[in-house]
Amino acid sequence: MVANNARFLILPDVGVPNMASRILSLNIKRLSDDWEETYNHPIWLVETFVDPRYFKGTCYKAAGWIPLGYTKGFAKSSNHYTQHDNPKIIFVRPIHRQAVNKLSTPDINIKPRKEIKPMNLSEKSAHELIQRILLIPDPRMARGLRHRKASVLAISICAILSGATSFTEIAEWAAGCSQNMLRRLFCRFDTDTKRYQHPSEPTIRRFMQAVDAEAVDNALYGWLQSLSGKQTAIAIDGKTLKGARQENNRQVHLLSAFLHQKGMVVAQRQVLSKTNEITTVRPLLESVDIKGCVVTMDALHTQKDTAGYLAIK
Repeated sequence: MVANNARFLILPDVGVPNMASRILSLNIKRLSDDWEETYNHPIWLVETFVDPRYFKGTCYKAAGWIPLGYTKGFAKSSNHYTQHDNPKIIFVRPIHRQAVNKLSTPDINIKPRKEIKPMNLSEKSAHELIQRILLIPDPRMARGLRHRKASVLAISICAILSGATSFTEIAEWAAGCSQNMLRRLFCRFDTDTKRYQHPSEPTIRRFMQAVDAEAVDNALYGWLQSLSGKQTAIAIDGKTLKGARQENNRQVHLLSAFLHQKGMVVAQRQVLSKTNEITTVRPLLESVDIKGCVVTMDALHTQKDTAGYLAIK
């Protein structure tokens, strides 16, 4: 219920009276409603930090923000803190009249403004997903296979969509499935026990580590595009994955295309160590229908070749 204002800067050559405090005031008036519309819960208090070496926080004071004091002068990098001895001034601004009492309550009970409804998946869409999964190459030797490729992938996808973040959690999710669910997920039927058997954690781990990740991406993202319908805006952005490294110990960097309106990733491609994001844009968008769409990217991609490709596509 607390939001942080990370950056707020008006360049020195702009001299509009009261503009800074006016912008802050207008922002505060609508922040909680906008936040609730996007994240389905309100904001009760906002905070920010001001470096007294460069700024005095005058605009915050003028907009009704309250200075609480100074930080201890530490900076955080990854999981470590280092002392730099340059404390910042902490400013807060209650949005709700009872913000202090509400934030001090041990049990915060928030009733969402709107009910989050599950996605309706038609039988046709579910069948199309299975058909795409079946096209993904099976990395295993044919001899001695006990669990179908479709069952391992279907269980992994459903478990991850349900919040699983490790192979162990995927296996635990599968263990909690009913017999009817295991049947629908194409699990193996044991003729001796007369029960459907889910794959174990080692089986899931070995399969997921060996499967062609790009083939899985292409299958799932193509399916997601078919569900999302025609879009008007697509964003391109690159991120370095935390804790994921290649064989040469370089971190994995991915370039993704996602939908503005739905926040859904529809294409993803790894940026190879000997290239960069600029040369990866075209291969990324080859499988994406961008006709009639506005495509947004970082300033890094203001390239004539990229602009020409987007105009033609």
